[in-house]
Amino acid sequence: MKRSKVMIAEHLASAFSLSPVAAKAKLNELAEAGYVAFECTLADGRELFSRTTKGSALAKAKFVKPIPRAKAEALLQGVLERVAEINGSPAFIHSVDRLSVFGSYLSETSELGDIDLIVEDSFKSELGDRWKVTEEHARRSGRRFRNWLDARSYPRLQIEMKIRERSPYLDIQFANQIELLGLKPLTIFERSA
Repeated sequence: MKRSKVMIAEHLASAFSLSPVAAKAKLNELAEAGYVAFECTLADGRELFSRTTKGSALAKAKFVKPIPRAKAEALLQGVLERVAEINGSPAFIHSVDRLSVFGSYLSETSELGDIDLIVEDSFKSELGDRWKVTEEHARRSGRRFRNWLDARSYPRLQIEMKIRERSPYLDIQFANQIELLGLKPLTIFERSA
């Protein structure tokens, strides 16, 4: 099922092969549990629901076994090595300026569900005009992009894929994508000027 923030019973019915009545009952169960909230009734009589914060957390949840802190520390060491590769490689047109960790990694717990990272990046200005270089970089990648925004976002996707290296235990956010109010991240890497 597509991770839509709004839904109607037909979406649920289609995704899970349910009857319209069963889908409506499931949406009501999800609403009672706090995962979705009723928004409005559409002109055609269908009810529109939206995902709540609790529902968004569930949609984002990773169902992987917790890892021991020692394994998490080894994963983080690998992340730092990959950040050094990114910053030193001409294959990347953005550099990682700062890398911070937050969440359960900062606690004393012996097992972690994941490692929450905040990446602050910037365009390598010595390469020239940012948008021209970005468009050429996206074109040379051989990837197909749905639109110009996806093409312009490719340098960040490239960084995220390199840092993550397919690990389900790394949750990567870019600094402008999250609200830092209340978070107390710990900086683990800062690029020298």
